[in-house]
Amino acid sequence: MPGHLKDLIEKVNRSNDDEQITCVIADITLERNPLKDELICVSKGIPVLSCNGLPWKWPIDLKVQEWVFRIYLTSIQFMDSSKRLPCNCVYELDSSACDLIPNLLPIGPLPASSDPGHYAANFWPEDSTCIGWLDKQPAGSVIYVAFGSTGNLTQHQFNELALGIELVGRPFLWVVRSDFTDGSAAEYPDGFIERVADHGKIVSWAPQEEVLAHPSVACFFSHCGWNSTMDSKAWESLPVLALRCRSIP
Repeated sequence: MPGHLKDLIEKVNRSNDDEQITCVIADITLERNPLKDELICVSKGIPVLSCNGLPWKWPIDLKVQEWVFRIYLTSIQFMDSSKRLPCNCVYELDSSACDLIPNLLPIGPLPASSDPGHYAANFWPEDSTCIGWLDKQPAGSVIYVAFGSTGNLTQHQFNELALGIELVGRPFLWVVRSDFTDGSAAEYPDGFIERVADHGKIVSWAPQEEVLAHPSVACFFSHCGWNSTMDSKAWESLPVLALRCRSIP
């Protein structure tokens, strides 16, 4: 089936210059993509997207891919039926995308309240000991390293990142989830923990907004997921260093 479909698309495109097939909408049971990975231009002013970079693309497990795709599809259906869509975004930061959704209401960034009785929802249990550690560091000295709730590295990438952080030689607070390396617990390079013990703090999860607002933090090393981007925008004077990484569903 995929081979015949590919031939049909190429035949149609060769025979008609005015009407080209540029997009195929198919059921998940289609065995593989009939077209090569190409760039998609959604709108002028928005960076082009790769087919393989679509958020529901998960070729490793097609069942997971279908599950993620259906979540996005359901979300779009709810969006279409809503009169207004309050969104944790900033119009000036992403005006081209905001203009594509007529009923969108940008209300971000939305930092969590600092009220004592306020409860901020988190994907992982917070390790608040990092705040006490930050209190002991000089102002503007700490590199905060965090790649969100789904950011994911290979073990090799993790080793390179760890060694890079060590070579910088600056105080650092690093959030390393239990599933950070391809869904499994990370293994640190030999002797790394001992070598950085006097200037590094590693936790499984941190109260990110409180960390970003701390005077000891000098910069934010991030995967720049949307939540982290909005968190960082609440403190615009804080430099952000971006490293793209995969996400796990």
